Amino acid sequence: MGTASHSTRRLPVRLTPFVGRQANLERLLELISNPAVRLVTILGVGGVGKTRLALEVARVLYDRFRHGAVFIALAHLNTIDELLPALAADLGVQLLPGGDLQQAVLEHLASQQILLVLDNFEHLLDEASLVCDILTNCPQVKILVTSREKLNLEAETLYHLGGMQLPPSDPAENVQDYDAVCLCLQKARQVQPRFSLNTANTPAVVRICNLVDGNPLGILLAAAWLEYFSPAEIR
Repeated sequence: MGTASHSTRRLPVRLTPFVGRQANLERLLELISNPAVRLVTILGVGGVGKTRLALEVARVLYDRFRHGAVFIALAHLNTIDELLPALAADLGVQLLPGGDLQQAVLEHLASQQILLVLDNFEHLLDEASLVCDILTNCPQVKILVTSREKLNLEAETLYHLGGMQLPPSDPAENVQDYDAVCLCLQKARQVQPRFSLNTANTPAVVRICNLVDGNPLGILLAAAWLEYFSPAEIR
């Protein structure tokens, strides 16, 4: 992989620090860096953190691709008639009058060494052939997809993402070293800056993380209630 030769970053700004998921991050970095792997799909249920993890992968690898990385949000799109214009806009592809948009996108990407992050692809599975066309016609492009369902493409490497690392139900020392608790504390301190774990609240915090099976969205929603309730009440 080369070094990015541009100054404009095309990834969303990170508003809070990336917490936990180190083992998941390292494995995905390994997969994307493998010359034999062109397409990786992060599979998981809603709220499990697929998007956040994919963005962190893109940030880490950004400068290893000569043309960086581009994040394309797909949640609001429904058909290829919407997908292609969105892809072209995010890539900065200009279409000449009478031109074919898909061909223009493929021609643009043909000379690019770039990582494309396609987020929330599950409702566009019928358009997965476009992903295949990009891989076939653009040899230096790699694609990282997040989805609740696999794309069923020959080149696809699946990465199943579950909940965050959980502490045992019986709280032990250093529970803050577990990913789920770290995320809970991050959100807790946004609504209660002086919040800290102690012998009284640790069992409830651990139980909350376990009740939502380490799902990051569940943890964030529960921790947000600390503005009004105690950990025991939330539990």
